[in-house]
Amino acid sequence: MEIVSHCPLPAAVRPYQTVRGARFILVVCKATYLLAPTTSALSGSQEPILDEDKRWDDKPDRSVFAPSDIVPFKRDVDVILVGHAFAPGGAPARSIMTRLCVGEIDKSIEVFGDRLFTPHGELRDGPRITRARLRYERAAGGPGTANPVGMRYDKKDLFGAVALPSLQPPGLHVTRPEDLVEPVGYGPIAPEWPSRASRLGRWANAFVPARWYESPLPDDIDPSFFNVAPPDQRLREVRPDERIVLEGLTSDQARFVTQLPALVPKVIVERITGRRDPMQLRADTLWIDTSRRMCTVTWRASIPIMHPSDTGRIIVTLGAPEPSRVYAKHDPALLATPMSVDDPVTSETLTFNPLGMKRPVTPFDPQIPAVSNPLEGLLIDDALVEDDAITFVQTEDVKSNTLPFVAPQSSPANRSTNVPPQPSFDRALPFAAPASSPPPVAPALPFVAATAPTPPPPPPPARASSPQISRDLPFFSSLGSSGQTESAVFPTPSPSAVFPAPSAPTPPPVFPAPSAPTPPPVFPVPHLHAPTPGFPVLGTVAAPSGPSASPPAPAAAPATVPDAPPLIGPLATAEMYARSAPAATNDAGAAPAEEKPTPAAVADALPIEDFPIERCAKITASIARRRDERARILEAEKIEVGLFAQVQVHWYEAISAETDRGKTKLLEKFDAAYVERLEEERGPITPEQFARIVVAAERGRPDPTLRELGLPPSALMRIERVFLGRTTRDTELGKQVLRAIETERDA
Repeated sequence: MEIVSHCPLPAAVRPYQTVRGARFILVVCKATYLLAPTTSALSGSQEPILDEDKRWDDKPDRSVFAPSDIVPFKRDVDVILVGHAFAPGGAPARSIMTRLCVGEIDKSIEVFGDRLFTPHGELRDGPRITRARLRYERAAGGPGTANPVGMRYDKKDLFGAVALPSLQPPGLHVTRPEDLVEPVGYGPIAPEWPSRASRLGRWANAFVPARWYESPLPDDIDPSFFNVAPPDQRLREVRPDERIVLEGLTSDQARFVTQLPALVPKVIVERITGRRDPMQLRADTLWIDTSRRMCTVTWRASIPIMHPSDTGRIIVTLGAPEPSRVYAKHDPALLATPMSVDDPVTSETLTFNPLGMKRPVTPFDPQIPAVSNPLEGLLIDDALVEDDAITFVQTEDVKSNTLPFVAPQSSPANRSTNVPPQPSFDRALPFAAPASSPPPVAPALPFVAATAPTPPPPPPPARASSPQISRDLPFFSSLGSSGQTESAVFPTPSPSAVFPAPSAPTPPPVFPAPSAPTPPPVFPVPHLHAPTPGFPVLGTVAAPSGPSASPPAPAAAPATVPDAPPLIGPLATAEMYARSAPAATNDAGAAPAEEKPTPAAVADALPIEDFPIERCAKITASIARRRDERARILEAEKIEVGLFAQVQVHWYEAISAETDRGKTKLLEKFDAAYVERLEEERGPITPEQFARIVVAAERGRPDPTLRELGLPPSALMRIERVFLGRTTRDTELGKQVLRAIETERDA
C-alpha cells in the first residue's frame, strides 16, 4: 500500500508479519512542535521519521539521542527528554535542580558540574555552571551496570582522583565515590542495555531490534521491550492537549509551562475494493529536546492485510479530538490546509512554511534574527570557559533579547471572552450565543435628545492613561479587521457611529463638566536614545481618540510634552514607543537613516582570518596575566577592545558548539596556544611547578600558588588539560610529574 499525507506531518509504512502468519501494515506518523509558553505551535520544519536509533555523536558506543520510530507497538507511553539543564537566570551555580512534569510523571534530577575526590578523600568542586548536558555518560554506571556508558566510581585518573557523576537524585549527600550507585537520567534507554535486553527472554540471542520487521515477529515477545523511557517516565496515555512543565530545563525561564495544541492525525484506508476504513492511531512517544526548544509526538497503528500484494492507499489528514480542553493555535497557512480525504489522483504531501507568516514573535522563532551590538570596553573573562560541561557565560549585550510571547491586551473583566483562533476542522464556536438571542440594549444616555434615534451601544469610555492600540499589530490579524478584541456574544459598535450633541450645555449628573478646558495629562516617558537591539517590533500605538467631555487643549511643544508611552501591559518595548513617534521628514540636506547591520554582515565584518583561534587564545592569555596592560596589549595586536570582544565570543561559541557534539579539537587548540603564551612570557612550567599547582588545588588553595608562579588563576583548568595531554604523549614526563606530586604532598 502507498501512503498519502494531506497534512504537514511526515508518515511512513512498514509491512511485517507474525510467526503465526498474520500480516500487518505498520503506520507511523510524527508531529514536531515548537515549545512556546501557554500553548506550543506546529513547527514549520518537521523532524523526519527515524528508521533506527540515533546515537550521540553518531557513535555506536554512546547513549541514544532519539529512538527509532519504526517499532510495531509499545505497552506504555514513553516520555523522554534530552538536551541541557540551564541555571535560573543564567547565573553560574554549583548545581542545577531540574524537574519534568507530564501527566502523572513528576521527576527531578540534580545536575552538577565537574567534581572529583582527591586521593586524600577530599571532595573538590569544579567551576560553577550555567548549562550542563543531560546524558547518561554524565550519570553513574559503567560496564556491567544498568548504565553501561556511565561513570565508574572506582576509576582513577593519572593523579589518583576519582571523577563524580554530574546527574544524581535530588537531596543525595555524597561523602565518598561509591555513594552514587543509582544511575539517573531523562533520556531513552538503548536496546542492548540490561533493563531492556532482559525483556526479550528466550529471544535475546535471535532477535535483532534494528531489523525486527525482516523476520516474523514472535507472538510472545514482551511489548515493554519497545518502550525506551525509564520506568518512572511512562504513562498509560498522552492526551492531545497534554500539559508539560519544565523546571531548570529552559534557558530563559526557571519554570516553563506549555500545552500541546490538540492536533491528532487521522487515517483512512482505501482498499482496492473501494471500501474506506478509518483507523485509530495511538500516541505512544513524547520526545522533548530542551536545547532546540522543541518536542515530537509519535502515533502508530497496525492495519491487518490478507496478502502482501494487497493494494490500496492510506490517507493521513490532520484533525482535533472531540472534546478538547483547549483550542489549537494554528498558523494561517495550516488553516488553509485541505482536510478532506477526497484527494485527487495527483495529490502530494502538503508542505508550507509557517515561519514566513506574520504572527507574534517567540524567542525560538527564527524569522527575526537578533543582531548583537559591538562590545565596547568589555571582554569575556577566560575564567568562565573551563570544560565541555560548562556553557560559556556571555555578556548581556551579546544575548538575543526577545519577548517570550505576545498576547492581545484584554481587561480582567472580559478576559474570559477572548476567542482563540479556530482550526479549520471546526468552525463553530461551542460557546456562541443562539442565533435568536437579541443583542443587549444600550443604556440611555442623559445628554441624548429624546427625538434622536437610538444609536448602537457605545464602546467603554477610554481612559486618559490607556491609549488605543493601532490595528497594524501582528496579533490582530487573527481577530478580524476591527482592531479590537471581540467577544463571542456581544457585538462591537461601529466606529462611525455619531452621537448628536446636546441642545443645551447640560452637564451629566454624575460627571460634571469642568469650568475650564483641561489639557490632556502629561505622561512621564524616560528618554530613549535608540531602540534596544534584539527586540521584535510589535506594532504602533496611536494616541487616544474618541468623544471627549472637554474642548481639546492647545497643542504643546514636542520638546516639553512627550508623547504618551505605549501601554500593552508588561509587553511594551522601546521599539513600540519609537514607532509611535511621528515619522521624521527627510528635509533637503538631511542625512538618510542609517540601517542596522544584519547578523550575516556582522559575522562577515569580524577579522576571523587575521585572528584565528590560536592568536585569540594568546591575546586572552596575555590579558589574563597582565590585566592592567590590556589596552597596550590590544594596541600592539592592532585590534580595538570592542572588536576583540566579538572575536572572543565567536571562538567561544564555536568551541561550545563543537563540545556539544562531543568533539574537543578547538578546545585543545585554544588551551595549547593559551599555555604556550603563558610560558613565553614567564618561562616553561616545570613538573615541580605543576606539582605545586596540583597539590594546592587538592587542598583548595590554588590561587595564591598560581599568582606566586606568575600565572593567572583562571588558567588552572587549561594548564591541567595541557599537562594531561603532555604526560599522555610522553611517558617519561608523566613519571616525573607523578614523582613531583608525591614529593609535594609529603612536603
